[in-house]
Amino acid sequence: MVTGATGALGPPAPGALHSSVDFRIGDINILKDVRSAIKDVHIVVHMAAILHDMNPPHDRIPLYTLVNVDGTRNVVEMALKAGVKRLVFFSTITVYGNSGGTVLNEDTIPRPETLYAQ
Repeated sequence: MVTGATGALGPPAPGALHSSVDFRIGDINILKDVRSAIKDVHIVVHMAAILHDMNPPHDRIPLYTLVNVDGTRNVVEMALKAGVKRLVFFSTITVYGNSGGTVLNEDTIPRPETLYAQ
């Protein structure tokens, strides 16, 4: 599902997804869209977010919160209610802060330095 009114991306290019992928356009801040998208599925891959605006202007912070925080909460809550077996959440490597060239992995302690990383 692609987030809609708060930041539409549109459908993927023809042939970009395997024909077995059930792709839907919706808004993660509209619960009926989320509920419809996860009905009868076992795995949810959540990638919807406002990206790569590390420290947005003050007037964009509410939109960040709406999509990246509230929208994620909606996906997780609806997945739990629907009995989804697995939720895969894509994040950003910037949650670890400046790596200084060291190798990062899932055991690395997050040190988000920007609003985007938070």
